[in-house]
Parts: sequence; structure tokens; C-alpha cells
Amino acid sequence: MVRLESELRAAQHKHPDIIIGAPVANTAAAAAAAAGSAEISKDIPPWVANSRYMAPLLVAYESHIAELVDKVDEQRVSVC
Repeated sequence: MVRLESELRAAQHKHPDIIIGAPVANTAAAAAAAAGSAEISKDIPPWVANSRYMAPLLVAYESHIAELVDKVDEQRVSVC
């Protein structure tokens, strides 16, 4: 839970314009996902299905991946 709070704090600081936990548009896909989440939620912890908690972790993950891709590209340029 410490990692989650840390990532949430960092994501809110880095992206103050993003509203964490904002409602998602009600579409057929969202309705289907919600229906399927009832089955999934029995097998996973509740925080995994909650966008309020997962969004900062996913933002941090994507940011970290982008940083690693940049490092790989820099290494490729320096080797060539």
C-alpha cells in the first residue's frame, strides 16, 4: 500500500490536470466490462478493479517504460 500511495502522490504532482477516479463514459463496452468485473472481482483484490487506485500505478508504469525506451535508444546511438 505504501507503493500505491507513493505513486499516487507522484502522479498527482506530475499530472495535476488528471482527475483520479473520474467517472468513465457509460458505453456498451464499459457496461460489458462492468458485468465481467463481477466475475473477476471474486479472484482479485478489490483495489485492482478500482481505477482510483490503478490509474496512478499505470501512469507510473507507462512513464517508467518510456524512460527505459529512451535509455535504450540513447545506448543504441552511443554504440553505433
